Amino acid sequence: MILEVPEFEPNILEQMQGILKKLPDTHPKYKRIESDMRKLASGNAGENNIAYHIKFWFGNNHNVIGVHNLTLEQDGRKAQIDYILAVPAGFLVIESKSITQHIRIDNLGNWVKTDAKGTAQNKGMYNPVEQNRRHIAVLKDLSNKICNSETTIPFGNVIVLSNPDTIIEGYKPSKQYSVLKIDQLRNFIERCLQRPAVPSQPGPLELIQQFTQYHIPSQCNLMERYGLDYRDLLPLNERVSFDIESKSIKCTFCDARMILKKRKDNLFWGCSNYPSCKNIVPAQIVALVSKDRINKHEKDKSFLSSLFSNPIRTCPVCGSSLIIKENRKEKYHSCPNATLCKYYREK
Repeated sequence: MILEVPEFEPNILEQMQGILKKLPDTHPKYKRIESDMRKLASGNAGENNIAYHIKFWFGNNHNVIGVHNLTLEQDGRKAQIDYILAVPAGFLVIESKSITQHIRIDNLGNWVKTDAKGTAQNKGMYNPVEQNRRHIAVLKDLSNKICNSETTIPFGNVIVLSNPDTIIEGYKPSKQYSVLKIDQLRNFIERCLQRPAVPSQPGPLELIQQFTQYHIPSQCNLMERYGLDYRDLLPLNERVSFDIESKSIKCTFCDARMILKKRKDNLFWGCSNYPSCKNIVPAQIVALVSKDRINKHEKDKSFLSSLFSNPIRTCPVCGSSLIIKENRKEKYHSCPNATLCKYYREK
């Protein structure tokens, strides 16, 4: 039997996807959010894979009660538990790991990621056994609070690798924790069901249902976590404006002048107030904004004023206001940023 816990917040992965759709890929936080989203998606896939196996084999077994994504807090300590199963003999606290590399566990308990040949990749990995021990510590404190005494119910520390391609090397069976691949989970739970029930009141099957009453629904403000505000999610064409009077590109965040810059072969406009303002817009977007603003200005001008004023022209590459130059033969309009953008000349 699987118990459901309430969730008030929308799916965090969906929130991340929504932010990335609006956030320009030039934003300094874009790659970090994108990386976090990939890790979260991989972790969710692993947890869902384990949840599927448990529901498939034990969903109708009343001697197995499970809770997925249980978040608890006790005495200032917080635990986000991937899966906890109650069986008559005790609790199985499951930490899910979705790892694509092979894993080698040395004699000191260090977890090392290796390639298919067994060569260490020198990538640090936090020991999930220790992570799960913290979860168990919170569960024990909560159990003591509910029972008004020190609990005698055993808590099993179980690490499940959800990727079937992962190979575990160097692991030796231990009474303190178990490391399993997902295809070993069914047999492991069935062996636990064969153990005698613990003489405790309430027992594990009753106590786990009380755990759900202490669940804290996830509340994650991604805008606050990544230091974003509403302006960062504005469409690119609303992040800059073309000022007719000064014939310059203005930042709509702070009203400062934008400066044309170049990184490798990419032209972009950055706010002159950097680093206090980190507004960045690709040059092609600014060119469109400038053109639309000029066209609207020319359309709104009265007939008489248009007779005595020269129309403003902008560079189609970077959006800068063109300047008039003259040589021996002719006058022509030229981009003032010819050293950065492609040279543009218009008669």
